[in-house]
Amino acid sequence: YSRLISPCLFCRKEKDRAKAKEKKKKDPSELKEREVPKYPSCLFFQYNTQLGPPYHILVDTNFINFSIKAKLDIVQSMMDCLYAKCIPYITDCVMAEIEKLGMKYRVALRIAKDPRFERLPCTHKGTYADDCLVQRVTQHKCYILATVDRDLKRRVRKIPGVPIMYISNHRYTTNKYLLFVCAPFFAQLVKLCSGVSLIKNTSFFSVFLNAGITLNGCLMTTVLQDFNITAELDL
Repeated sequence: YSRLISPCLFCRKEKDRAKAKEKKKKDPSELKEREVPKYPSCLFFQYNTQLGPPYHILVDTNFINFSIKAKLDIVQSMMDCLYAKCIPYITDCVMAEIEKLGMKYRVALRIAKDPRFERLPCTHKGTYADDCLVQRVTQHKCYILATVDRDLKRRVRKIPGVPIMYISNHRYTTNKYLLFVCAPFFAQLVKLCSGVSLIKNTSFFSVFLNAGITLNGCLMTTVLQDFNITAELDL
């Protein structure tokens, strides 16, 4: 003998049912509010005013491994690239990633524990270094990121004012070299252009772009083509 179960037993009663949400009619005259990310005050267009010697460089895990393969001394090669004192920084999550790689990468672990490397503590959960490095360069614009990871470089390129250091042709290079090498004479260039009367007819930014800049040791020669002015600025 079998008994059929009535489907009404599983139906909710009217009082137990959730009330349907009433859609509010949008007022066309109402002001629309949206959140816009605050632009960093340290940036002059794409120029980062917080970058300057000694340079603070965040080092990624694969940057150390590829430096060992290319037989490059990290600190010395950084100084050869930027012509200034460089302080490499390693976060706790990067150190944890190197320790997880095992005995095969014990040389990288020994380099990461070098006393010349500054240690940065991490407060986030987990040991995924990419999110930690992206968050740090977003919050603090004083860092240069040293990495070889394509995905990480693609994410950091979207952040304005953050240079990337990578390995090319067995040496270190960076993609935004002039933005922070020209920093010492930038204020002198502003003073130089402020005394020109013809600057009223054109913007200062176009004058700066048209400036021909050449490096000769510690002497930088700047030629402003628009006004036929030549000045030698000592660094």
